[in-house]
This record gives sequence, C-alpha cells and structure tokens, in this order.
Amino acid sequence: MSLTESELEALVARAAEEGGRRGVHDAFLTLGIDTEKPIEAQKDFAHLHKSRIYSERMATFSLAALITAIISGAMTVAWAGYNALVNGKVPPPHTG
Repeated sequence: MSLTESELEALVARAAEEGGRRGVHDAFLTLGIDTEKPIEAQKDFAHLHKSRIYSERMATFSLAALITAIISGAMTVAWAGYNALVNGKVPPPHTG
C-alpha cells in the first residue's frame, strides 16, 4: 500500500494531534484535573488565586501589626522613663 504525500501529511497531522491531546489529557489527570469538567477546573483555579491573594494580604497586615506593636511598646517604655525622670522617681545620672 502506497500513500500519496498529502495522505501521509494528513496521517502525520492526525497522529500528532491525537498524541498531543492524549499527552495533555494524561498530564492533567496526573495533576488531578478532570478534563471532562473544564468549568470546575477553572473554578478551582479561581479559588486558589483568591486564596493566594488573601494570604498575601494577611501577611502584609500581620507585618504591619507587628511593627505597630513594637513601635508602640518602645514609645510606651520611653514615655514611662521620661515620666519617672520628671517626677523624681529615677535618680539623676552620676557625673564624675
């Protein structure tokens, strides 16, 4: 059986398309993505995206809260020290 050049090209094109489709299908299945329900997979990825964005925001807010607490604590200690010094509860530094 002899194939013409156009028949051979069509056969190769079909084989490449089917092989690519099967390879992508197997890769998605390995990752746990159901290729029969693409809308559900899109919803899952959208949920993951939202979760990542919220997680990054939470990290930023947590860092800001930590910095605020440290600064507030330092200012409180400084103010308490100043008040104690002004009210005479702390002896003056010894010179000489």
